[in-house]
Amino acid sequence: MRNDTTGFRTDTIERLLGRRPRNFTDWCIRNIDAFRTNQTARTP
Repeated sequence: MRNDTTGFRTDTIERLLGRRPRNFTDWCIRNIDAFRTNQTARTP
């Protein structure tokens, strides 16, 4: 969601996962290793 917009927020994530939703920055920090490694895409 852009900083200059108003969004509609629900409690769905909190109800389903039992925790507050995370923002994109937090997600990137938690998953940075997936982007740092030089992995090639696997095709099925």
